[in-house]
Amino acid sequence: MPRQTLMFVDDDEKILSSISSVLQKQGYRVLTAPNGPEALMLVDQYQGPIDLVVSDIIMPGIKGNDLALYLRNKRPEAKIIFMSGYGDDVLEEHEIDKEGFVFLHKPFSLDVLLESIRTVLLNS
Repeated sequence: MPRQTLMFVDDDEKILSSISSVLQKQGYRVLTAPNGPEALMLVDQYQGPIDLVVSDIIMPGIKGNDLALYLRNKRPEAKIIFMSGYGDDVLEEHEIDKEGFVFLHKPFSLDVLLESIRTVLLNS
């Protein structure tokens, strides 16, 4: 079975690096982007399938909802998991809609992340 490709988007370089490493050790092919504009560039430039995007929902350059709309247009097969350390009041203030997406509230354990990824990929 071919490895699944995940794109991980987070503006915290430490989180981006450590979680990317964990995901690679789990057998996933991992693309990383430190912000929304670079995530959009990856979506356009990467030639293979992107099975799942795990993205911070509030980040420099683009809101998670805008990234989701772009993905739905360019890569309709890609599933999405959003994550954020902000409370619901901040998400509402930024007009972030969590409905229809798996949402993880930071901080979360690696076990929770891995289980969420497996669940979303199995239900696709």
